[in-house]
Amino acid sequence: MASLPTTRWLELLEPSLVDERSEITADVLSVERERFVTEVRSQIERALAVLAVEAQQEADMYWASHNLAREDASEDEQGRIGTRVRIVKKVSLSVEWYRNRFVSAQPNEKKLVFSTYIKKGKKHEYSMSNFKNEPQWAQELIQQVESRYARIRQRASALAKIRRALNEYDRLLSKTHSDEV
Repeated sequence: MASLPTTRWLELLEPSLVDERSEITADVLSVERERFVTEVRSQIERALAVLAVEAQQEADMYWASHNLAREDASEDEQGRIGTRVRIVKKVSLSVEWYRNRFVSAQPNEKKLVFSTYIKKGKKHEYSMSNFKNEPQWAQELIQQVESRYARIRQRASALAKIRRALNEYDRLLSKTHSDEV
């Protein structure tokens, strides 16, 4: 039996269609359940990838503005904050800020860069106090990007909740149907 459209499943609730409902086998129901879980899991992965690209666009805008501002800035007006977007373990979006330190290895050689990640805290948004020692132009740019990042992190958190709920649903299906004789 091929997959039925949603409207047909709903029609089959009609009490008089008992004979038609009886034609739907346990295998058909099992395939439908598995298809649902697979499709929703795939959509969650896709939504996370789209969200990561949206965050990366914000990071790209930050870096373009950052690099442009650094061209004209004096040594003490150089921004030292960087940002990175990545998907961790295929299930979690990480949108982070870090502080760079520049250290001279040898005279007349290129400086080494050491990065330290800045802790976000418990909420979805970094505290601007983490950036208080940055030049004014950098603080304004970070605040603009971070406000967008915070909304992206909230959406990523919502996707994580959907994923957990789907995993629970899948576990319940397995448990329900392992009890069948």
